[in-house]
Amino acid sequence: MPCCISINEICGHYSPCHDESRKLENEDLVKIEFGAHIDGYPANVGYTLIVGGKAKDKKAAVTLAAYDAFIAATRSIKAGSLNQDVTA
Repeated sequence: MPCCISINEICGHYSPCHDESRKLENEDLVKIEFGAHIDGYPANVGYTLIVGGKAKDKKAAVTLAAYDAFIAATRSIKAGSLNQDVTA
């Protein structure tokens, strides 16, 4: 899997062509994804950030809400739990 950097409204797994370039601007929402296969097992990792560290509109609120939902979901993952438990 390639390293993917998606900006603002562009969804995941975006790999621009060599002739496509864009300079990041203050308050851009940037999603960085990286994946690898190790001994036949896939692994993915992602990170989201806002350029400049601050945003003052709905973008910041949505990013914080997604982070809070992630934290709540990870706290519900335990041995023996089901996917439905995490979703709820």
